[in-house]
Amino acid sequence: MLADALSKKAPYEYKISIIDFEDIEDEIKQEKIDFLIANPSLYVMFEAQLGIMRIATLQNFHCEDRSISKFGGVIFTSSKNDFIYDIEDIKKAKDSKIVAVDKNSLGGYIALRYELLKKYGIDIQSRVEFLGNHDEVVRHVLFHPNDIGIVRTDIIEQMADKGTFDIEQIRPLISKDYPCFPFIISTELYPEWAFAAMPATSLELAKKTLVYLLDLNKSESEIIWTIPLDYNVIHKVHKFLKLPPYDAPISLKSFIATYKTQIIFMLIGSVLTLILLIRLIITNKKYNHINANLNRIVHEKTRALKRVNEYLKTLVDTDDLTRIASRRYFFDHSRSYLQLSLRNRVPFFILSLDIDYFKRVNDTYGHDVGDMVLSFFCEQVAECLRKTDIFGRIGGEEFGICTIDTNKDGVIKLAEKIRSHVEKSAFKFDDISINITVSIGIAGAKENEKCIEPILRRADKALYEAKSTGRNRIAIN
Repeated sequence: MLADALSKKAPYEYKISIIDFEDIEDEIKQEKIDFLIANPSLYVMFEAQLGIMRIATLQNFHCEDRSISKFGGVIFTSSKNDFIYDIEDIKKAKDSKIVAVDKNSLGGYIALRYELLKKYGIDIQSRVEFLGNHDEVVRHVLFHPNDIGIVRTDIIEQMADKGTFDIEQIRPLISKDYPCFPFIISTELYPEWAFAAMPATSLELAKKTLVYLLDLNKSESEIIWTIPLDYNVIHKVHKFLKLPPYDAPISLKSFIATYKTQIIFMLIGSVLTLILLIRLIITNKKYNHINANLNRIVHEKTRALKRVNEYLKTLVDTDDLTRIASRRYFFDHSRSYLQLSLRNRVPFFILSLDIDYFKRVNDTYGHDVGDMVLSFFCEQVAECLRKTDIFGRIGGEEFGICTIDTNKDGVIKLAEKIRSHVEKSAFKFDDISINITVSIGIAGAKENEKCIEPILRRADKALYEAKSTGRNRIAIN
């Protein structure tokens, strides 16, 4: 569970509560919650109305070493439907019921309403019945094959994988294709659910929570998060459909319905008619002014968020103690280097480094001095590297170096240069002088090898050989 996984990393406890939609605004205003996990449509509404700020976006899955944090909607019918095969049939089949999830569901309604209205001129608003649940929408269409359903992407595949039905029983009415997106989809791709900080939440707590979120892996939590995406595309959809916070200004039609009695009397004389029309114009100007202010607020918040994101990216990419690359940065960029080496057919090597007898330093001088020794060690190693080499802290006193376009002899010379330089350097603090040494394991990529994990395991194996044969030496696998 997400709350348990976060609580294990933090010095305080996280709790998750489910809040009814109508209660969310009061909970935020009364400062009863620190963070809100919300679908994109609800997020942009509360962002504009209450000033909440996203700090992370839900991550769906990985594809070719890239994280996917987007989704969309699917419009479909049963494969047994002999009347509806494409968009033109939706226009004709006015007797067919359209079932969707909820009026506030982006993938389960809003994205398809936007797609159909903007691109095909079809407004389904008056034809939709909301069932409140994605699974219920799919089941309804299977039992009522002449009807049409709308759900978010991945629902159909999940239910089919569970054996609820055969995916061949479903007929998408709009099909799109995006690189690395494996699900049936009928719309554009939109950013996933947002993890947002409340206006009263301190920036320090928000930053720490983001670090904990980005450090989660699948073994700790089924829900994984990434740096927040740009939600301006959701604002664009809401503005087009005149959804909150872009509610439509008063129209002549709604004006007549509201002031029916006055209009009857207005017919008595042109003076009253003129007064009421002026009132309509003033009201419209007021709403136009509100929309202009909302645009300005969204623009300002987007600029502020970009600055925060740049700071947070640096925070995530850098190890807090040693100021070298973090474990996450090391793995992500080493994967990119490996792909580059395959394309250009150049050598790729990983060096696994471990400070010898580092536990003795902690036991003798304490962890504060141990931390200073780790930083000193990283400075010495960095002096030996090229700007293109990736140097990261993998954990504790274990470090990794990724190098590309250097042959085996060159890598061995680099490792020996590091080993010798570290051995000759002494850490000094007050009256303390500590000499350290390092053991290094080396492994290179095999032909057409596409994952760094096997290479790193071989480098670790070579490192173990170096340590078991006396330490302060180099071994190559």
